[in-house]
Amino acid sequence: MIQGSYQHILAIGTTGMLAAATRTLAQHASQMTCLARTPASLARLVASMPQDATKIHTAEIHTAEVHTVTADYQDSHAFMDVIDRATQHAPIDMVVAWFHQPGMESCSKLISYLDAQARPVDMFHVVGSAARDPSNPDLWPQPEANSIVTYHQIILGFVLEGESSRWLTHQEISEGLLEAIHHRHNKHIVGTVRPWSARP
Repeated sequence: MIQGSYQHILAIGTTGMLAAATRTLAQHASQMTCLARTPASLARLVASMPQDATKIHTAEIHTAEVHTVTADYQDSHAFMDVIDRATQHAPIDMVVAWFHQPGMESCSKLISYLDAQARPVDMFHVVGSAARDPSNPDLWPQPEANSIVTYHQIILGFVLEGESSRWLTHQEISEGLLEAIHHRHNKHIVGTVRPWSARP
């Protein structure tokens, strides 16, 4: 489903429900840097990857195929320090990020930082269904488009099943992200967000 290859993919907060998509994306990159808040979540991701295809280093960035780094995007200064170290090894040309609302400052700083690169970047930002809450339409404002960073928003909805509904499974979320990357729409909804009253 993923076409072409990337020099350096930055994956933020993708060790849980997006782990399957992260493993697939790792097959299409020369380098990947995975950021998560806890070493345990990174260790689980590493354990699920084919070991003959990865060289894992923790705590700091090394030149290797896959890098894992603990970082909390709620601390935007420390977060951007990590990003700065990561880009010193190779320019980032794709970002896949699952930012919760408290991480929007880091998200904005990341976009500004990447905009200073000479290499174009595709940013795929995964958000929850609340992004389509009709009572709060400005909860997730879309960053301004620019010539370097192409911003794509992936909204995780829900699934209607007869008279009831359910949240997406991890597999459906990962498959939806990969589909969004394939089609490259500016906005992509995984599942549905209508009718809003049917939200689980």
